[in-house]
Amino acid sequence: RGHNPSRTRTAKVENTLQAEIMSTTIPFREIRAIYDEDTVRVYQAYSDEIAELAVAANSFEAPAKAGCWSKTRMTWIKPSAVWMAYRCGWSQMKDNRQARVLALDLSRSRFETLLMSATLSHGVTPVGDCKQSSVVVQWDPEREMDPAAERKQVLTRAVRNVRSIQIGLRGDAVLMLLDPSFVVRITDVTSHFRQAAALLGAGDVDGAAEALWPSPERPMVVPAGLRDALDMAKQAADVSPAVPPTATSEADRSVEGGAIEGDAIEGVAIEGDAI
Repeated sequence: RGHNPSRTRTAKVENTLQAEIMSTTIPFREIRAIYDEDTVRVYQAYSDEIAELAVAANSFEAPAKAGCWSKTRMTWIKPSAVWMAYRCGWSQMKDNRQARVLALDLSRSRFETLLMSATLSHGVTPVGDCKQSSVVVQWDPEREMDPAAERKQVLTRAVRNVRSIQIGLRGDAVLMLLDPSFVVRITDVTSHFRQAAALLGAGDVDGAAEALWPSPERPMVVPAGLRDALDMAKQAADVSPAVPPTATSEADRSVEGGAIEGDAIEGVAIEGDAI
């Protein structure tokens, strides 16, 4: 598709996360995802080996048995496709441990139950709580597509007045990824991300959005109790910094079977551009 300069940066993308981000009324903290009554989609980036085995079996049991997917490492899931693209460099701009993007369609009811047990990494949560929790939630600045972004931003930019949920899993929560009643489908969406990156690199934001999102990411209807548990009523002016990292070395950053899930620091859970 040809490059239309008038669409670079200012394109209005109908029925997509991009259009929501451009709205001045979008809430500060919402869970935006591709979802229906039964499932909610989240993303992870993996190596070729893990992706091939997981997709073929529709399960992470296969790469776990092959010894390339770890049950004991902390890992992160995220429902924002652009955040996933930023984290893995659209599967092409980072490293081969993030060469493939998998979409996990999770049981929505169990996803909500999982989040009810989460520890928030922001505010007054003690560092020790994050170290011990099986589920850690961090609200990071959302990302939107930006063809003019600096190289290190990999065709995206932060949206400082909107937060995106990042979910860190360890221990028993990681084992849930092996449960077929929780992970209903595993789909390789790498080609969507690469096509979107190519179009975005040419300045075609609309085309990139169409390639990236098979259906729109929408704010989920979240039960009141879960909204309270995730502190979703918080506004920008009320936000405290995330739990600060400890003196954890770069080598200790959380790597899931060869897949770097964000900038997770083992035991502390700092994922991405935490503020």
